Amino acid sequence: MKYYYMIGFFTLLLLINGCQPIDPSNDGTYLGGEKGVSVEFRTVAPPSGFDQGEDVPVKVLLKNEGEYDILADRALVKILGVNTDDFDLDNDYRGSEGTLKGKSDLLTEGGKQEIDFGTAKYKLDVTNSKDFSIGAKVCYPYQTKADVKVCMKSSIMEEAGEGICSLSGEKIISGSVSGAPIQIISLTQAAVGSRDVRFDITLENKDVGKFYDPAVDCEDIEDSITRLSNKDKVMLEIITPDDVTCIFRTGEEGKTGIVDLEDGIGDVTCRISLDEETSPYEDNLVFAVTYLYTDTTTKAITINEAR
Repeated sequence: MKYYYMIGFFTLLLLINGCQPIDPSNDGTYLGGEKGVSVEFRTVAPPSGFDQGEDVPVKVLLKNEGEYDILADRALVKILGVNTDDFDLDNDYRGSEGTLKGKSDLLTEGGKQEIDFGTAKYKLDVTNSKDFSIGAKVCYPYQTKADVKVCMKSSIMEEAGEGICSLSGEKIISGSVSGAPIQIISLTQAAVGSRDVRFDITLENKDVGKFYDPAVDCEDIEDSITRLSNKDKVMLEIITPDDVTCIFRTGEEGKTGIVDLEDGIGDVTCRISLDEETSPYEDNLVFAVTYLYTDTTTKAITINEAR
């Protein structure tokens, strides 16, 4: 009798396990995601309402929700949306202390840091009450990394159907791209001529922030002319294979250059030349996309007449 009970028990376990949903896992190197550094005011810092002349704390929390580590004093925050003089606050950027770590297998939610702006005090007279929207802007350098398995095969080999891989199909899979606001949303291949393999790469800003050429810094883009002339630009760098080059907006061909993302999306074409008789093989196309990124948060506050 025990034998039949055991058979029934294990059969039930198999049925239960068979009904469990499959937990999707990354096939590639990275955890993935479409976020960088988020910014938010701490609870009651400032409170949603306080009296004229009252001292209140102002603190901002930064969370690195992507996979890129930001060095000390490189993630910068400043107060905006109000006349900072009226609130007895300064208008300068304040930086992070220590490295703001990105998420990883060991740090699944990424690093967090608090930026303390001291105390605010509304200095002007108030009759009944006044409403404001106080904001904070975070500005930081960031990088998206991609490690994509691709097929190295000449057109002759492709037509013959030879080899262990194919040029056709989307090459981006889960885990190919690191967690970051600028994402690689597509990478396809095609044979060009008898020897070249072309890589068509599409990038997109998947978060709500703004981004700029990494050659400028946070202070630079406070100037409107500099900000407009450098917006919607990222730098792409091919890391491996060594023989892959790209054609950038200047018309120059190389391993590093600027890509324009008009309306948040842009393309770049890269290529590699193979020997016609090279046997097809798989390789990893590894590249990085670097940029300066900004995001904002706001909080509604009411200043009440002092009684």
